[in-house]
Amino acid sequence: MSGYYAANPHYAAPDRSEDRERQERAEETALWYFQSATKLQKSAYDAAMAEAVRLSGDAFYSARDAADKAWRTDTAAARSLFDETVAEVLRTGEVSEETGDRWQEIEDTAEARARASAIMSSIDAAIDAIKAA
Repeated sequence: MSGYYAANPHYAAPDRSEDRERQERAEETALWYFQSATKLQKSAYDAAMAEAVRLSGDAFYSARDAADKAWRTDTAAARSLFDETVAEVLRTGEVSEETGDRWQEIEDTAEARARASAIMSSIDAAIDAIKAA
């Protein structure tokens, strides 16, 4: 403070700490739903990256890029719904039943894809075993 006059509190920067806390809480809520709905995709991504780490050079970069692309593709709907969930929690203070159902739908779709993939893998393995016999 310099000069004769005291600082005018009306010119002080607004305290946005409450807004930041609300934003963080909304993001934490949406993140919980995102992580729950994408746990199968995360497992697949982690497995792909574990395999990629064993590679070197261009093979590593190709495997990493493929895993990243698959992650982005497989979680596109969840990432979009994440943003909508944050906005909803900021607006209403909670996740609506409709939004919760949409999260459940994403999770159910991922589980159905995983089951179908497992079935196809076991069919492929059976066909390979038959061919080898």
